[in-house]
Amino acid sequence: MKKLISVLLAAVIFFSVANIALAETTAAAAPKYTLTNVNYDGHDVTGTVVHTDGTPVADKIKVRVTFYIIGNYYMATTYTVKEDGTFKITGVGPIQYITVIANSITDNGTTRLDAKELFVTAE
Repeated sequence: MKKLISVLLAAVIFFSVANIALAETTAAAAPKYTLTNVNYDGHDVTGTVVHTDGTPVADKIKVRVTFYIIGNYYMATTYTVKEDGTFKITGVGPIQYITVIANSITDNGTTRLDAKELFVTAE
């Protein structure tokens, strides 16, 4: 009986450790990107989504830009990032605040890669 309990306990410990290692491998295999040079010039939001070396490359990356407008209104739009990682989205009006979120789009769903915010003085 003691041998059976020892074997079962060893099996539980083994599968627990294997599960932790598998979870760490899966997390390490996720693509990583950073939003850089995000800017709003009063007409266009521009920037670049830069890949982190040593991580997988995402097949499709989209940015979602949300413009928050005076009077408690907002407008959101998405854009598929170009091959070189750049994007440009137009938004004009009495804009106070802007969020930019980069997402990896796959058959399994959407994964957030990075986010930036811009505070704008509305004219």
